[in-house]
Amino acid sequence: MRLRRAIVGAVSLVALIATAAPASAGQLDGSLSVSITGPLQLVNGVTLSVPVAVTCPATFPAPFTTASIESLEIDVTQNVGRAFAHGGGGITYQAGYPFGVPFGTPFVCDGTAQRYNVTALPNTDGLPFHGGRAVASAFFGISLIDPSNPFQLDTSFVTTGSQPVSIRG
Repeated sequence: MRLRRAIVGAVSLVALIATAAPASAGQLDGSLSVSITGPLQLVNGVTLSVPVAVTCPATFPAPFTTASIESLEIDVTQNVGRAFAHGGGGITYQAGYPFGVPFGTPFVCDGTAQRYNVTALPNTDGLPFHGGRAVASAFFGISLIDPSNPFQLDTSFVTTGSQPVSIRG
């Protein structure tokens, strides 16, 4: 969640600073998908391995032909007695232009579902996860730029919403 807010904040800041007219948002809406594909696995009694499938198109619509930021995030909540274990994690790619230093690996966008395992960490001030039932959600977002005007952005995203999941381990 925090990473998604940071990315949205960075994109918003760049959009406000840009002198070019803002782009239409969401050109990829409808061609993105994200789903949690199976049970979550408790790893060493601490973290969760969350299987997620992401689909994004093989080509991006002109003029927004270059991915600048891609982000996959998950959020997990589990009832633990009278309290809740909560946590999340994600995978992010940043091209570095125009946002600074590049990091991560680009997501495979070829029009087919690609599988990723996302590591979810419990919140440091919360309870640990355990085997059993929980709820989880996944978010995938992508910001495209126009290479001739890198401050012109198009951002699309998709989310699963909260859904029941099981934790093994």
